[in-house]
Amino acid sequence: MLRWHIHQRASRTTKPSTLRGRQPSLSCSEAADACRRYEDGEKVIDIADRYGVARSTVYQYLKARSIVNLHAKLHPVV
Repeated sequence: MLRWHIHQRASRTTKPSTLRGRQPSLSCSEAADACRRYEDGEKVIDIADRYGVARSTVYQYLKARSIVNLHAKLHPVV
């Protein structure tokens, strides 16, 4: 009986339409808006506060869209 319940639960969660893993912190439109705000000169901390996420999350979205190079910001070439 217990195996049947486990099988039923597993079959419900493995439908192809369901997402697996951690859900994204920002939707696609929010991420695009955050990147646009950064390009317009808004500070990362202000963007993070607006969406209720950490600064590192905003930096991850910016890095994924190739907007910011974190290594270049931390170690500028003189």
